[in-house]
Amino acid sequence: MSMSFVFLIAALCLAAVLFWAPLLKPKTQTLPILLIGKTGTPPHNSHDKKQWLCLAKLEKLLARLNARGFTAILPQDIAKNALPARPVILLFYGGYQSVYSQAFALLEKYACKACAALPAGLIGQYDAWQNPGQGPWQNLLTAPQIQQLQKSKRIEFISTTLDGTSASGEADEKECWKLPENKTRLQYLYKLKTNAVYFPPPDPLRPAVLQTARQHFALLIGNQKGNNPLPLNTTDPLRVLPVQNGTCLLRLFWKMERN
Repeated sequence: MSMSFVFLIAALCLAAVLFWAPLLKPKTQTLPILLIGKTGTPPHNSHDKKQWLCLAKLEKLLARLNARGFTAILPQDIAKNALPARPVILLFYGGYQSVYSQAFALLEKYACKACAALPAGLIGQYDAWQNPGQGPWQNLLTAPQIQQLQKSKRIEFISTTLDGTSASGEADEKECWKLPENKTRLQYLYKLKTNAVYFPPPDPLRPAVLQTARQHFALLIGNQKGNNPLPLNTTDPLRVLPVQNGTCLLRLFWKMERN
């Protein structure tokens, strides 16, 4: 047996251990948050195709959630302290129009709820925070579409930063204005009462910024998994799991059930 073959086998074994090791932790009670961005088929000239979630995979995800006994909940359910046995949150970030034009039909088909983060300063426009080099800009939800989704009671809208950008590089004073301003605009311009806030990564770790968001809880993305008190027997209740085209659903559900 050649040394190169031995090294190859060792490398494969190490890769397998690193891939599956996080799934072998003792099971704890958590609230998984499945983070979904752009849905549908990416443009041919897009350079971030791996960050999309095609409709076939989204449908497979929703079907497996039902089959495994997970119940999709909304932030308002958490505020009411009404969690089922196996809760999960589906979070569509970015406020993309595809939530209305593509994903909503599948949510209806599988009787599934979801929440969507809205940057109030860009409603009816496009994802101006994206680098043009990543591909064509994508349209965001319009006011009439938001109203229709709100009436369905299947989508709950949550707040985010006013322009959809990360809060990490902003001074406390500016960010302490942008967060409540977004919440206020959603409430008074679009009649949306928000119960949670989503921070685009990297997330802020500043108490003043978190407190001024004026929400029941925050969905912090990145290294942090949440800062909110939930009715769960754990000090780290949120488990944020991105779902994209390259996501292995087998591994995803194992993580949801083991962590």
